[in-house]
Amino acid sequence: MSRLPQNLQVINVGVRSFAESIHAAGGLVTQVEWRPPADSDPIVGRTLAHLINHPEIEAANNTAFDAFLAAQPVLSDVKPAQELIPDLAERLILHAGPPITWERMCGPMQGAIIGAILFEGWANDPDGAAELAASGQIAFAPCHHYGAVGPMAGIISA
Repeated sequence: MSRLPQNLQVINVGVRSFAESIHAAGGLVTQVEWRPPADSDPIVGRTLAHLINHPEIEAANNTAFDAFLAAQPVLSDVKPAQELIPDLAERLILHAGPPITWERMCGPMQGAIIGAILFEGWANDPDGAAELAASGQIAFAPCHHYGAVGPMAGIISA
C-alpha cells in the first residue's frame, strides 16, 4: 500500500538513496546517474567554465562544423570484416566501448550480437544465439583494440 497521497512520479538525479526512499513509499522513480563536471574539482571546473563560448574554441568548432558540412563522403569498397581485420578470429565479435562481458552488455548491444551470431550462421534462432553468446564459446573484444569503430551498440563480426 502506498503511503503517498497521490501517484508520485519522480526523476531523481544523483544520490540514489533519495530514489530508494521514494520507491519504498510507493512512488515511481527513474534514477539518473550524474556527477558534477570535472568530478567536483573546483580548479578544473572553473577552467572548463572559462572555455564556454570562448572565441578561439567557437572559431575552431565552426571550422570543424563547416568542414563536416562541406564533406562529400564516397563509398569506395565493401569487404568482409575479416579481410580488413586479419586478426578477427572465427568466433570473435568486436563491440563498441570498453571490455565488457555478455551479462553486463546493454540490451541493444546484446541484440546486435544476437543478430551477428544469426548472420554468421552460428545459431538457428535468437534464443539459441543468446544462449551461445552467454556460454563463453564466443569471444568479445572492444573494436578499438583492432583499429575499428563500433558506435553506440555497434558490433563487428567476421
